[in-house]
Formats: sequence, structure tokens, C-alpha cells
Amino acid sequence: MPDGELQNIARSDSKPPVRLGLLSTSAEDLAVLGEACAPSTDKDKQEQMRLEVAADHCARSEPLGFAIVGMGRAGKIHLDVLQRVSADSAVRWLVDTSPEWSIANCPGGAKVTTDITDALRDACVDCVIVSTPTPWHASVIRLALEAGKHVFAEKPLCCDAAEVRELFALAERSGRLLHTAYNRRSDPLIEAALAELRSNVKGKPLGATLVSRDFPYPLPSYLKVSGNIFKDCVVHDLDYLTWLLDDAVVALRATASTGDDPEALVRACGMWEYSEVHLTLQSGATCTLVNGRVSTSYEHRLDIYCEHGVVRVPNPHEGTEGVAFSDRFAASHPCTGRS
Repeated sequence: MPDGELQNIARSDSKPPVRLGLLSTSAEDLAVLGEACAPSTDKDKQEQMRLEVAADHCARSEPLGFAIVGMGRAGKIHLDVLQRVSADSAVRWLVDTSPEWSIANCPGGAKVTTDITDALRDACVDCVIVSTPTPWHASVIRLALEAGKHVFAEKPLCCDAAEVRELFALAERSGRLLHTAYNRRSDPLIEAALAELRSNVKGKPLGATLVSRDFPYPLPSYLKVSGNIFKDCVVHDLDYLTWLLDDAVVALRATASTGDDPEALVRACGMWEYSEVHLTLQSGATCTLVNGRVSTSYEHRLDIYCEHGVVRVPNPHEGTEGVAFSDRFAASHPCTGRS
């Protein structure tokens, strides 16, 4: 199989399930699965810019002005967070193609529009939060940066590796921050695992196994624009696991599938319901990431096998049904799950 190509590797006939695989020796192909972090060469510049933005904010009396573009599930979370830190921030605009909810729930002092240019023309808007469906991320980010706004974008940043590099280059030229919202890095259980790894008490990591099963099952309208299981679900785990291990990916293999039961085919809307990603890291460590859509509760756990023991991210709701992903990671959102 050519590097970086997704192909049907499981069946010779045309009947479902379609099972796809990616075999690569190039870490660049992480982008095929939705990995969309800032290039490592840009991180120091971005950190310096964060410090400058923070200093500028401290020097003025006005709160930071925000426009939220896309008022679906993620947009509502961001609105809730901003309202809880109202002394430091002000929601100026809510932008959505279906504005009914926004009109009914618009905070005082904010405006609602279906046209993003209304918000971008407002000098009181310092930062744009992009929480639209994934296919529209890149175009909204580009417009916001060109208008001189900082950008906080939902994951994945976009669907194309070249666009990732282009957007970070545009942010640098514009002198603006561009940040991807990988909230799991702020989860207390994951932060505890990071501290344990950095202490080196259990020695060098040799490998890792991660299991994540989503709940509740997404609506068909969301699935169709989600970017599929890799860009919607796996991307979170790729990001935080490689961040925890601080070890470059040198090769990967990924597969994805959906069953051929009629109910499963209708439910999946042409998307994949199960995936596995196998990583080889520069140190020689290997990782396996298993993701699934079908579950009676949200499940997430990680075991990192080290020279002298195991570093774990446990599933805090083990055995409890009906737990949603938003419940499991509520503590990763400032001012919602923790202070």
C-alpha cells in the first residue's frame, strides 16, 4: 500500500462493511487522521505572543471582546465559560446560520448575526472562537486572522495538512494568536499522569494502550460534517498522548470499519464506528489507540507502560451507564468543572 493512502484492505467484494487502512512511515501522515497542532518550530513564537497578549490585557481596563462563530454543542460550552469569567471577558457577537437559539439566549450587551463580517468589523472584538462544523473551520479562521483577530478554534484546526501550515503562517504574519482547542490537556487526571511521567519515578515509557468509546451517539446531521471518527474523536487522543509522551511519531498504521448489520449501516450514515491506530515513536515505544462510537456510556482510559510500572489515566465512571463525554471532561473547561 502506498504511504499515506487510505484503501479498502479487508474485503475483495463491494458489500459492507468497508474497512479502511493507512500504512505509513511518515509522521506527516498524522494529518490524514486529523492531527492539527501548531508546527513545533512555531511554538516558541506562539508562547511569546501569548505573553504579549496577556501583558496588553493587564494594561487596559476593558475586558477582552469575543465573537463565537457556530452556536452548536461546542459554541454553547464556550458561551457558558465566558459568561462565568465576565470580569475578564465580554461576549460581543454570536454568529450562527440558524440564529433562533442565539436570539433567545443572547447575553446582555451581545448581538446576534448570521453574517460573520458584522462581528469582524467590530473593533471591540479581540478574539474569535470558531466552533462551526469542521469543514468550515479553515475559511472562518482565515477571515478572522485577516481581520486582525486572535483565534481560538475547535479541533481539528482543519482537514488539510497544507492548510494547517498556511493558517499558522498567516497568524504569524498577522501578529495574532491561533490556538486549537484540545481540552484534554487541561483534564486533571491527564495532568496528573503528565506530572507522574515527568517525575521519571517509573522510568522510560515503553508503550501505551488507550481506549475511548464515545457517548451519546451523534445525530446524523452532525455525523455528516464531523470529519469522520479520526478527525472527530481520535484526534483528541493523538494530540494528548503524543504530548504526554513528548516523543515524535515516526510511523503509524490505522484501520477503521463499520459493521454490515442494517441497523448499524443506517445509524452510521456512511461513517466509521470503530478504529485502531498503531504508532511507532522515535524512542522505539509503541502505542495503540482504540476508538468506538457504540457504547452505553462514555469510556476513556489510558495505560502507559514504563520501565518500573504503569502510569494510568483511569476511567472515573467505570460501571456507570449514561455518562456523556461532556460529563467526563467537564473539569477540563475552566469555570465549569473546576475553579
